[in-house]
Amino acid sequence: MMNFILAAFLVAVSAIASPSKAVHPRHFIHCYDGTKKEHWWTISNFDYRLSDTFSSPDAHTAFGSINFTLTHPGIDYEAQCSAQFSEESAVAGSSDTTDFIDGNIRHACNVPGGIHGDTVKFSYSSSNSMLRIDHFWNCGGTRTWYEAVGLVKLSCEKSYEHDPEWTPASNKSYSSHHITCAHAKTTAPVVRVVTDTG
Repeated sequence: MMNFILAAFLVAVSAIASPSKAVHPRHFIHCYDGTKKEHWWTISNFDYRLSDTFSSPDAHTAFGSINFTLTHPGIDYEAQCSAQFSEESAVAGSSDTTDFIDGNIRHACNVPGGIHGDTVKFSYSSSNSMLRIDHFWNCGGTRTWYEAVGLVKLSCEKSYEHDPEWTPASNKSYSSHHITCAHAKTTAPVVRVVTDTG
């Protein structure tokens, strides 16, 4: 299935007229060639942490963070991606914590100043350890745009503790849930790409 998608990607991109060096700067040639040939992003310094502690069955304190750097061989910049949340709630299973854990929110990455129109978004579900990347970029200020989606499954450590003998007078946590993921460097394959020549 992946080979079929990548083959379709090559066909779609090769259908674009070859850029003229007299018209497009070297940056465009590098971006165009790299976008045609390279089918992955590089993810560096990926760090994900989640802690959700219930002091009682109905009250919890939770915080989480995710940070990484994203690059692609055809693009001359790094996207800095991060998100975090913290919450204290008297309601178990609150929506903010659930959305962060399940990856229901797409977070925007920061791209360098002067890059107009490019956007990078991501979501991460600790339920299945899947990171999704949505990247929309332009080559050299031309009318050629690329929109690509990537998915990668990451390795994480999860722990869960529950005190079956907990009582309101026990002065202990009812339960605690921790997730940590750390990758110095990994790659996320492109699974779908769309080309728009405006």
